[in-house]
Amino acid sequence: MIKKMIATVVMLSVTALAFGVDFPSTIEHDGRTEDSGTLSLEGFVAQKVAIVVTALDGVANDLDLDGGAPVSNLKIAEVVEFSNLRGDYTIELTSDNNWALSGQAGGDEVAYSLAYNNATWSGESGAATSVTKSGRTGRTGSIEDVTMSYDVADTNLFNDTYTDTVTFTIRVTE
Repeated sequence: MIKKMIATVVMLSVTALAFGVDFPSTIEHDGRTEDSGTLSLEGFVAQKVAIVVTALDGVANDLDLDGGAPVSNLKIAEVVEFSNLRGDYTIELTSDNNWALSGQAGGDEVAYSLAYNNATWSGESGAATSVTKSGRTGRTGSIEDVTMSYDVADTNLFNDTYTDTVTFTIRVTE
C-alpha cells in the first residue's frame, strides 16, 4: 500500500512538473474534514454575420430574353444568411446597372425586379433598398430564394449579351 502511495506521489509530481504546476511546499490542513476550491471557466463568441449567394446554374446565367411571354417569379438563386446576433441585421441589395440587364455593346436594356425576403428590388420608385431581420439563424443559416421577373414580350432586342451584377451585403444593425 505504501509503495502504491509513493508511486502515485512520484507520478503526480512528474506530471505536475511536465505541465508546470507549482504545488506549495506545505499544505495546511489544521484538522479540517472538508475543504473546497473554485475554478472559473469562461469563453467568448464574437458577433458573426455571413451571406452566401448561389446562382442556379442554367437559369441565372441563361435567361430567355428572346421574347415570348413575360417571365414572373423565376427562381434564379438561393441565399444562405447566417447570424448569431441577439439584435437585428440588415441585408442590402445593389445593382450595378440600376436593376436592368444592359447590352454589352450598349443601346438596349431589360428592366427587371428581384424578390427576396418578402421584398421586391427594382429600378421603380419605392422599391426596397434593404430588409432588416431579427436575431440569430439556425447553426447552418437560413435559406432564402431569389426570384426574378421581367418582360420582353413586345421587345426586339439587339443581338448582344445582357448582364447585370447584384451585390448582397449583410451587416449588423447598430
